[in-house]
Amino acid sequence: MAGNNPEENRWLSALRQQEVEIIKAALKKTRGKIYGPNGAAELLGVKPTTLSTKLTRLGIHRLDFMNG
Repeated sequence: MAGNNPEENRWLSALRQQEVEIIKAALKKTRGKIYGPNGAAELLGVKPTTLSTKLTRLGIHRLDFMNG
């Protein structure tokens, strides 16, 4: 968790933003598919339930990626 160190906070914010962009790219590539073969979870190397939880936490909606 972020402390009171401004440099550390900036680094963590940048890391979080990069995580969001990587997840969005995976969802775009899979057209919002999370589970199963060729799903975003498989592409990212994480469990589908983990990815689903991250999407909720980050406010990302897979339906936004379903139409390519």
